Parts: sequence; structure tokens; C-alpha cells
Amino acid sequence: MLAYGMNSNIEQMAKRCPNAVSLGRYDLKNHRLVFRGVADVEVSDGDVTQCVLWDITDQCEENLDALENYPFFYGKKYTTVTLNGEMRTAMYYKMTEGHVNYYPPNSYYRSMLEEGYKDHGLDIEQIYGAEGFEEDYECVYDSFYR
Repeated sequence: MLAYGMNSNIEQMAKRCPNAVSLGRYDLKNHRLVFRGVADVEVSDGDVTQCVLWDITDQCEENLDALENYPFFYGKKYTTVTLNGEMRTAMYYKMTEGHVNYYPPNSYYRSMLEEGYKDHGLDIEQIYGAEGFEEDYECVYDSFYR
């Protein structure tokens, strides 16, 4: 699985998917990171979204499906990745049709992404430069997430 949002965070993934194994960074070509309150990716020729490649179990995928409100909030997309010279299929979550407006994540969510990106060596500027991100944004619901 490719993760570019909260699932890039090692601690969060350990809670959701204790058997998941991080395989490190993977670049999802021709996509860009955006925020629609939470992270999403959209097709964008020439751009690259740095992701975390996870080896996950079927149970882990079921747990993530529930978390991501699949298939209603996030759908699944598939891409071919090369790992150690071997081609594999990797799944990633993509917001479903109708989610088009950009708006910033709350501070808790943002800090979870920052931690996950740092732990995996992803460029943290990807977060700050994403469409919909606002540096000083404080969501009225921040207190609910702590």
C-alpha cells in the first residue's frame, strides 16, 4: 500500500495495522498532494508525490478500509511499483468523486503527517506546498482530535 497522509505515520499504522511493514519511500509519479481537510492526491502531469510503501496484510487492509470509510469517502486506486527489481501492484486511497474543494488539515493531523514524513525521509515541504495547506490554520475542531 502507498501512504501519503496519516498512514505515513509509524505510530498510527502500528495501532491500525500491527503487522504492517514499512518498505520505505516510493515516488508516485504524475500525482500531487492536496488537502481537502485531510490528504488526497490528484493526477498532475510531471509532479511526484512522495509516499510510504507498506507491506500490509488482508486484515490490515480491512482495518484501513473502515478507517478511510471505503468506498464512500476514499476509493482505491492501483499502480505498479518496482521493489528490489520486482514489479508489484500497490493500492492507494483516493478521495471519491465530489470531493473537490481544497481546505487545510487541522493541527493534529498536520503534526501526524510531519512525524510520518520525517520518520520515512519524505520531503516535509511536500506538505507545506500542497494545494489547500495554510501554515497558520487552526481548525475549530482541533480540540476534538486531541
